[in-house]
Amino acid sequence: MDYVNAEACGANEPHVDCSNTFNTSQVFECREDVLRWARSVAHENGFVAVILRSDTNTGSRGRTTFVLIGCERSDEYRCRKKEFIRRDIGTRKCGCPFKLRCKPVVGGEGWMLKLICGVHNHELTKSLVGHPYAGRLTKAEKTLIADMTKSMVKPRNILLTLKEHNANSCTTIKQIYNARSAFRSSIRGSDLEMQDLMKLFERDQYIHWHKIKDEDVVHDIFWCHLDSMKLVNACNLVFLINSTYKTNWYKLPLLDFVGVTPTGMTFSAGFAYVEGERVNNLVWALQRFRDLFLKRDALPGVIVTDRDQALMNAVKDVVAELERVDYAGKNPSSCGCVRRLSFSDQGLSELEEGIKDVMETISKGFEELDVCGKFTLRTKLWEIAYPDQNSMCPPPTKVNTKGASKKAMSRNPRSTKHDPSYWEYVDAFESMQNNNSSVRRTASSSEQPNRSTMMPMLDQFQPFMHDFIDKIVDVKADGNCGYRSVSDLLGMGQDSWSMVRNHLLKELAKFS
Repeated sequence: MDYVNAEACGANEPHVDCSNTFNTSQVFECREDVLRWARSVAHENGFVAVILRSDTNTGSRGRTTFVLIGCERSDEYRCRKKEFIRRDIGTRKCGCPFKLRCKPVVGGEGWMLKLICGVHNHELTKSLVGHPYAGRLTKAEKTLIADMTKSMVKPRNILLTLKEHNANSCTTIKQIYNARSAFRSSIRGSDLEMQDLMKLFERDQYIHWHKIKDEDVVHDIFWCHLDSMKLVNACNLVFLINSTYKTNWYKLPLLDFVGVTPTGMTFSAGFAYVEGERVNNLVWALQRFRDLFLKRDALPGVIVTDRDQALMNAVKDVVAELERVDYAGKNPSSCGCVRRLSFSDQGLSELEEGIKDVMETISKGFEELDVCGKFTLRTKLWEIAYPDQNSMCPPPTKVNTKGASKKAMSRNPRSTKHDPSYWEYVDAFESMQNNNSSVRRTASSSEQPNRSTMMPMLDQFQPFMHDFIDKIVDVKADGNCGYRSVSDLLGMGQDSWSMVRNHLLKELAKFS
């Protein structure tokens, strides 16, 4: 397969010839050595070498041991999944003819490399930093990232450590974030997001409450650490309450409770994700915050807010701070608030009431319920006893809170994206016609176009159904397409398929 010139190997102008750098008579000890050498030389020249094809001699007819190495941009893009609607995606593959062939030395030991074509039909890059293949992490680097992630090391410091270990590393901060995310997903295993959250609450000894709607969707959630609860009861004079935004995928306001110690230091007293800054949501969060105080006569003396009207109304309904201010007036001595800094557990471990009478009431009420009532009560107790096995799910809509809105970019004339197919032109024409539907048509244009060419995938349905089909939606084919179709028809969007599945599981469990 020796090529005489660039035209014979199918290279298109402009082309780059790298034949001189890959012409070698060196004999390598093993297959890995020749691959390592070819990839290092390719990196120096500004492209990535990959294995196109390989085989091993097993004694069968036609089987020989060889490895065919080529440029990553060789061949053409082939979709791995059958798609009814072709997506407008980019690809690096442009049919680059560069090829190397390595095979064992005949009658000896070692491997030899032979140049087939050293010409590229594309420009070579000056730097491979950020390239997904060149910046691929090794097993040792992934282990290092996992260990540093456990130690709460910041991603930029992890990247700096990798660069110090390997000066030629092409890894970027994005790949560090991806590796951290993959590591955390491996820890979570098969648990859902809410199941993993409840498991972490129990493991790290957090006090938490939650409120749900539609039977399983989390509405509000409040959590506080046991050490913070001790500080809340010891330093209960001044608390600051404020909300922050854009802190999560679901755009839920984060209600932050901050306490102040007699030494002038601050501590986190609790956190709450609420559905919105409405009075009912804030009242619920403040009620949960009030439950942290073991003595009802030791509620906060002062609450500082940012003059949010909803929060002020909620404070007025839940905390007795306004009444205490009216009683004290301008004379601080009449308040009688004398505080002594103490972090001991004395007085905090003794509760005024136990849970024995509560459990007896629950048991008695359980026996009086019917079958459906018993099932509902048992489900609630099950979630308390086994928080990592609950069926709760987060809000269905995820919001992108990072960066500004992206502007349409003009296409590069050398872009590798394919030209629009015929059906894409038809869809664009149909969209334009719908936008101009208010314009009165003449008699010659009143005829309707053929619907089979206007609607994609219409020919996959029986002809007698065509007149009754107004729209065809192709949901994502990830194994949950049935749930996605139901959620989309219900108006919740196909990304809410997990809610449909959870409802079905509850229905099956309830009427098993």
